[in-house]
Amino acid sequence: MIRWQAFVPALVASVALFVASGITCASDFRTSDITGQGYGDVIPRLIGQDGRARGRDDFKGRVTFVFFGFTHCPDLCPTTLLDLSAAIEQLGEDRDRVQVAFITVDPERDTPEVLRDYMSSFGPNFLGLTGAPDTIREAAKAFRVFFQKIRLPAGEYTMDHSAAVYVLDPQARVRLMFTATRSVEDIVADIIRLLREAS
Repeated sequence: MIRWQAFVPALVASVALFVASGITCASDFRTSDITGQGYGDVIPRLIGQDGRARGRDDFKGRVTFVFFGFTHCPDLCPTTLLDLSAAIEQLGEDRDRVQVAFITVDPERDTPEVLRDYMSSFGPNFLGLTGAPDTIREAAKAFRVFFQKIRLPAGEYTMDHSAAVYVLDPQARVRLMFTATRSVEDIVADIIRLLREAS
């Protein structure tokens, strides 16, 4: 039998601590809340499209979408990035408080120069990241992202990969996850909530 007299004070204390932390309740989000579930606990330093190394601290101060893909992707990657661009545009004056970190799973072809040209198609808030194959694998493992090279005829290849988008709050904590099927309206609503938390 549960002793409610002992349970209630503990529950009240837990709720008070949660509210004091300024973190939005999971039920308030439209996308999947993965706060504290171990995604992205370790983010290795990756090389940006400008040649500068970036780690977790470089993502602080803005809400950051993290998406793993590759520039030769025929449809899913560009479609997802276009949706993120549309979401950012709907934020109005808050658009400068949001960025996209596109981590390539194809470092063999996606050099910083290639990423710079590719990201320029989506807007100034888009950052391409690459690195040594082992570093890319480390980053993918941290976010539980799967990818592999698929050989094609004539020596060509493509990449098979997971397609979830992860969202870091302005403290660079991994908070949300969603797939390409999520509406732009839902994405915008959740980003606004994260920005309000930080205000």
